[in-house]
Amino acid sequence: MHRFTVAVAAGATLFAAALPGAAAADDGGYRDRSGLTEHVIRGGLEGAIVGGFAGYALAADHGAAPVVASALVGGAAGTGLALWLARGRDVRTGDVVLINAAENWGLFIGFAVPVFFQLRNHAAAAPAGAAPEPIDRHDLRLDLGVAAAASVAAGAVAVVATYAAPGVGLTPGQAATVGSGVIWGGLAGALLGLALAPEPRSPAWNQATAAAVVVGSTGGALGAWALRHGTFDVERGRAVALDVGVGLGLGAGLGLELLGAWLLDHRLDDERLLAGAALTGGVVGGAVGWRLSRGVDDFKVGAPAAPAAAPALVGYHGGRWSVGLPAPRPLLLPARSGVRLLPGLSLAAGQF
Repeated sequence: MHRFTVAVAAGATLFAAALPGAAAADDGGYRDRSGLTEHVIRGGLEGAIVGGFAGYALAADHGAAPVVASALVGGAAGTGLALWLARGRDVRTGDVVLINAAENWGLFIGFAVPVFFQLRNHAAAAPAGAAPEPIDRHDLRLDLGVAAAASVAAGAVAVVATYAAPGVGLTPGQAATVGSGVIWGGLAGALLGLALAPEPRSPAWNQATAAAVVVGSTGGALGAWALRHGTFDVERGRAVALDVGVGLGLGAGLGLELLGAWLLDHRLDDERLLAGAALTGGVVGGAVGWRLSRGVDDFKVGAPAAPAAAPALVGYHGGRWSVGLPAPRPLLLPARSGVRLLPGLSLAAGQF
């Protein structure tokens, strides 16, 4: 345990020393520190996760004490490193969210890639016609260790990129959609692999599922990045609504599937059906959350002012229907003597 503590402290020191020094605010200009609190909190959480993973991977004893102790050390190191990095610099919320997205991507990739090769090796070592051995505790130690290292490496690259080239930084909403792409893309890949796999699953299908996690997580992040100036140039609230919608949809899909298995047919309690129901529910829930939150962008800085809605019985403005009181409106009617002006009421207004 002492060796691990020393290793964590040394790694944090070397990582911090490799970054550029604090920039002096000699011009007295305003510094954007909007993401400082989130930066410190995320640093502590990420440090605790990485520390716990590394503690499980390095400790000879598989009890809980080494894992908890290393998680505490990692959390303290992550918090301290975040504070050190933030001294005298801009700490933009978008950069902080992007760094966390990179760390999450590292966790996904670092865990799934070793599993892919372990499944292949176990299948090759199994006797002909026999089922391969499952991933054991030794393999899991390796997987968590690689995931921890990959998360730190990806986060370090994102930190250097955001500090060295702040001009490429994203808004909080853009960065949040990249983070959503990482998480939900990886989960969608896993669920898709489980839903399409035959029963029982072959080692090749298990490998395909692990590969789908890598492809889904990476593809989700790259897709959100490619659309950052178009579809996903949104306020952060829309990304949060998307996450909440996907989460609720996943739960609803699983719940309906389990309820059907309990009430209708126990054969519905199938791994493939559960994965398919969760995937379907997540897609529907995400679409609903994204749709219902579209009004959040009306208040985005720089957004064009919404046209004033004319009072009418029925209105349609900016994709939304409204109902109100009809307002007096003059009616101009052609007549033999020219034009007649008659009183009237506005029944409909807007762009239909």
